[in-house]
Amino acid sequence: MILSKLKKKKKNRETVYDLPEPTHSYGKMEFRDPESVASSVIQQHRSKIPEKVTSPTLDYVTMNKNAAKSSIIDAKNLSKFRAENPVCIKVPQSNSERSSQIHLPSDNNPNFTYGLPTQSGDYIGELLTTKFQQEWQKEQENRDEEKYKAELENLKKKHTRVLVVAKQQHPKKESWLDKDVSTLFKMEKFQLKEAKISCWRPSEKDVTDKKFISIPPPSTKVLVKNSRVHGVAKVKSLKSNLKQLSIKNLVGVKITFGTEKCRFRGPLNSFYCNHLPSLYNESKNIKVETTEGAVSGLEVEFEGTGYVPVDLNVKNSTQIWERVNHMSSSKDLLK
Repeated sequence: MILSKLKKKKKNRETVYDLPEPTHSYGKMEFRDPESVASSVIQQHRSKIPEKVTSPTLDYVTMNKNAAKSSIIDAKNLSKFRAENPVCIKVPQSNSERSSQIHLPSDNNPNFTYGLPTQSGDYIGELLTTKFQQEWQKEQENRDEEKYKAELENLKKKHTRVLVVAKQQHPKKESWLDKDVSTLFKMEKFQLKEAKISCWRPSEKDVTDKKFISIPPPSTKVLVKNSRVHGVAKVKSLKSNLKQLSIKNLVGVKITFGTEKCRFRGPLNSFYCNHLPSLYNESKNIKVETTEGAVSGLEVEFEGTGYVPVDLNVKNSTQIWERVNHMSSSKDLLK
């Protein structure tokens, strides 16, 4: 019952006004004057008032300079000079004056036409006969021939260059066998520097004897020509009072004095060994035989240095090392 009453209360009230016709337009209607726009334009229009023609002002700076040049300093004379010699400021020309001075070609020739002339007609005959296509094909063929000729010339240049480089004799690289053995065990930055420590090298005072100082040192050198010696290299007999044998640039050799042998192995700059007493005044064949590797630039040197002769047991290389320390000078040892 309560809901039905509420629904009845919420019903809209029906209007009692009749609506106008469908052609009716709502709102306030205003009537405009058709000449109102023209009148507003005419009222706001203002023409430019021409400026009065004024004479250019005087240029007092130039007049003062001219008066100073004519040595006039007084004020009276300066005013007279200005009146007699007036100088006006130059006024730039207006656009109207400039346009009046410009002359166009149509002013002299009324039949003159501006612009570029257009083509009178197309080449229909040449288009139908494909003349332009044939010309383009010929241009392309000529361009291809020029490229082909340029490539052939480049190939010829490369071929000749390769032949010239092949014919040139490049210097042969020096092998490590041809180098001095002492340089192989030193870095490049230390090769030109002298040793500061004597190590095991004895001094000349310890090995020299006063008895042999007066003896003149006879010297004879025999150089093996082959840069790499494999096998046996024989040296001719020498008839002189020999006391020391010096062999330089060794890589491992075997030295024979008649029946006795002296063996040494290892890369060193020089190796020294005294003669036996039985070989002093006798003519013997001395053999130098490689035991390992090749001898690079083998040089055999026989010389009498005036040192005390020492008997060696040449069967063992360790004893040779011990004897060498007591018989060689510091100059003749390893460098």
